[in-house]
Amino acid sequence: MRNPFSDDEELSVAAVNLTAGLARMSDGSTREITNMFDLDGDETDDPIAAAGCVVKDHETSWFAVDLYGFDLAD
Repeated sequence: MRNPFSDDEELSVAAVNLTAGLARMSDGSTREITNMFDLDGDETDDPIAAAGCVVKDHETSWFAVDLYGFDLAD
């Protein structure tokens, strides 16, 4: 998914590690996951309950990530 607010039009979230609170970007860099949300839209700290998350891109822009778009590993 492309971030419409990013300076780099090709940058996207390639993988997430909810336990570590990090997202791997398409350019190989990492970004901080700032919030996780469950199916009810409530904020959660539980990676198992998370259905979506927010990844900080720059000081004033973020990615909203639907976690159902990613393959989950055990």
